[in-house]
Amino acid sequence: MDKKNIFFSINIALLILTSLVSAQRGGDIQVSPEGSGGTNLFAGTGCSGVWRKPLSDMISTAWQDSINVKDNSNISQSLKFGQSPLATDGIDAMLGEVPLPPAPFGFDARFHLPGGDESWADYRSTGKDTIKWVMKFQPGAGGYPITFSWDNSKLPQGSFNLKDIITGSIVNINMKTNSSYTLTNSGIASLQIVELVTRESQPTKPILISPLTNIINEPKNITFKWNKLSDVIIYYIQVSKDSTFATMTRNDYTITDTLKTITNLSEGQKYYWRVQAQNIIGFSPWSDTWKFNTIITAPSNLTLTRTGLKEITLKWNDNSNNEDGFLIERKQLPQTVYSFLDSLKTATVTFIDNNVEQGPIYYYRIKAYTKFTQSDYSNELSLEMTSVAEDKKIPTVYSLAQNYPNPFNPTTKIKFGLPESAFTRLMIYDLSGREVATLVNSELVAGYHEIEFNASNLSSGIYFYRITASNFTSVKKLILLK
Repeated sequence: MDKKNIFFSINIALLILTSLVSAQRGGDIQVSPEGSGGTNLFAGTGCSGVWRKPLSDMISTAWQDSINVKDNSNISQSLKFGQSPLATDGIDAMLGEVPLPPAPFGFDARFHLPGGDESWADYRSTGKDTIKWVMKFQPGAGGYPITFSWDNSKLPQGSFNLKDIITGSIVNINMKTNSSYTLTNSGIASLQIVELVTRESQPTKPILISPLTNIINEPKNITFKWNKLSDVIIYYIQVSKDSTFATMTRNDYTITDTLKTITNLSEGQKYYWRVQAQNIIGFSPWSDTWKFNTIITAPSNLTLTRTGLKEITLKWNDNSNNEDGFLIERKQLPQTVYSFLDSLKTATVTFIDNNVEQGPIYYYRIKAYTKFTQSDYSNELSLEMTSVAEDKKIPTVYSLAQNYPNPFNPTTKIKFGLPESAFTRLMIYDLSGREVATLVNSELVAGYHEIEFNASNLSSGIYFYRITASNFTSVKKLILLK
């Protein structure tokens, strides 16, 4: 059967398939063109407005297989057979069945249809319990034996036997456990494929596998997985920000696969998802509804600047476009635990802490949040608020101290001195010279500064830290041992 004949009359197929699906679902079906995407089916009241896949992709046959007939001189013919809800016992042009003229002299193989026609393809209705496909064949000059081969993995539920049409016992081959048969009896010029149908029912409810329900910090690109059901033609998946699925983020399908990757979900958002299966009988119930939260990217490059006698200004990079705001935490030595300082409900990247005293060392960290989730923390930084009485401790030269502890795991402290206010950069590099972290990248006031470096996301090894401030540059080595 030529592939170009499969959809010989798409208009006729559309009308019949529209009627069929409507009858199965008990609702209305609307057909509408949608640009280059082809014709789409939209199920009405019986389907709660669920989008279905393009008609051009719909499977017009419930199943199909091919049986290859070859004589002793290796001349062969491929015959296609199967079932379709659109099939009749006569010629079905839309399914690729084409009437053949009488067999020529020499090799030939064809199906003999119940209506009397002969064709290289024979599709039967899905509504029958017993089906017989009759093959007629004749060898060429090579004569017998004649070999028949097929793909038994494509045969659906039920029993399939290749039999002679005389008694059914001279040839009786189980086609589900065999994939070929060689006929040596030259007195047999026709065989029949006999199917005893095992009736299917609608698919059971799919069981979701991942992402797990109530999980948080999922990436924006997610592969959804669910269990495999037998004889399913299509799975439908819905993803929504609404637990009732009144509005859809994604409404998609996959043919037989039990996973679907969906990309570019919003950060820091709660999503709901569910799956439905379809076979030749109808649709399964929707799966249970699971929910998950996507991750929100943490702010980075936190910097601290003393901007007043009792004032520290925080600045950072905002790496998300979907946060509701930021949470700021602070600790003051000898405290070991951070405490909540303030929250910002606007998309700002600056905060002024004017509730500080001269003398102590203050540590800060921030994280982004939405109403559904929170990000990881930014880098942690500290700043020593040198008192007026201790101004004499302002360094007279630029300096970079050795980190402590060293080796370290996973945090260490780096102290440096600035004799004057200067734009300062403190960077971490690996052995290849690749920049792996930025600790400071801002204007700093004169004084001694101490930065805590957290290397939890790096592997063990030798690294370098480099400071540049005004015309001063210095590099030192630090060792991470995990």
